[in-house]
Amino acid sequence: MSFLDWLFGRKKPEEMKEEKGELDLESPKALIKKKIEEEKISFFPRIEKFYSELKPKNEQFEESLENLRKANPPEKIDEQILKIAMTSRESFTAKMSAISNAIKRDFSKDIESFSDYYATVDSTINQANKETVKEFISLDVAFKKETHDVVNKMREIKKHVEDFKDELDEKKEKIESLKKILDDIRLLEEKISKKSTNEKEIEKLKNELERREKDKNDFEKELENLGQSDIWKSYIQLTKDKEAVEKDIRQIIEEVVDIFTSLNRVLKKFVQLIESGAINFKNKYLLKSYIESPFDAFIQDTNMETINSAFTTIEEMIVNKKLILDDKGESLKIINELKSSKILNKLSEKYSKENEKTKNLKEQIENHEYLKKKKELENNISNLSRKIDENKKELEHQEKFNKNFEIEIQNLKENLKNKLKEI
Repeated sequence: MSFLDWLFGRKKPEEMKEEKGELDLESPKALIKKKIEEEKISFFPRIEKFYSELKPKNEQFEESLENLRKANPPEKIDEQILKIAMTSRESFTAKMSAISNAIKRDFSKDIESFSDYYATVDSTINQANKETVKEFISLDVAFKKETHDVVNKMREIKKHVEDFKDELDEKKEKIESLKKILDDIRLLEEKISKKSTNEKEIEKLKNELERREKDKNDFEKELENLGQSDIWKSYIQLTKDKEAVEKDIRQIIEEVVDIFTSLNRVLKKFVQLIESGAINFKNKYLLKSYIESPFDAFIQDTNMETINSAFTTIEEMIVNKKLILDDKGESLKIINELKSSKILNKLSEKYSKENEKTKNLKEQIENHEYLKKKKELENNISNLSRKIDENKKELEHQEKFNKNFEIEIQNLKENLKNKLKEI
């Protein structure tokens, strides 16, 4: 079985002992790192050979520069040309010396350090070439032999450096391709780690969703059972008691309205006399309300003082013929019965008591344990329903992420497999 078969799981059934989803990436990482180190070590002798050949060339180059510095100009030369040549020589040798200085720089025994060294030497040569054109033209007149010797020695160095470029680039490219595989492995590890984290989050969400759905079901059952409980029965009894009291109050209202409907004509005539100024009567506006809205007046009339006073005055006026009625006998009878039985006062007292009962029952109903428990359960169910929806959306979102991770991981595995075949 090959390394790739082992790495990507192409094993015989009896050999498949690893759990599904596991992937050993440490072995290929170690292999790639070893290959990179081997490539670096194997190439360093070539670097040493390159440098050992470059060093004497640089020494000859430095010697040519020194010869140029010490060279004497021809005996017969124009003073102006000589002046320019002398100035150019100083500038030319300084710029060319930068090449020698770059070559003499130290570098560590690794390809990265040498690559920086090589790039510096190469760029220094190219820069010196560009920057010394004018000086070369001036020097060619006064110090032709020595100048040409410097340039030739520089060209030898340049050729030696350029000849090594392809070999160095090829080696760097090979090492970079191996490093890229390492990066791919690290990326694959990162994706696998993220997928694992994502799967844990999915599992957490599923457990949370299951717990919340169970809690919601429990609350729904509790709400259903609450409708058959003793506190529900107590609540229903209170509502029935309240309805019974409200029925009694409606009967009181109907009785009061019936009484004042029967007295509507006499009260209207009495009020007309008051409004005409024939009679002075206290609280005439309340009395007038007995005609327009008898029950509202009834509940505003403290101790029935206004209506009882009116009844007394009406009786006197009827007897004294100051208030003429077609049915005076019937009206007197009704008024007399109302006064003697004090039925309006009794109805008022009864209404107050029944109204107080209604308020108490209403308060008990509104603050009943059944309603509190019911509201609490409904709120719990509502909150859990909202959180369950949020859970489901987040779970769907995370599962999509997980699917994308699976696709990315599979693509990275295939890509890595193809690259490892080329090693």
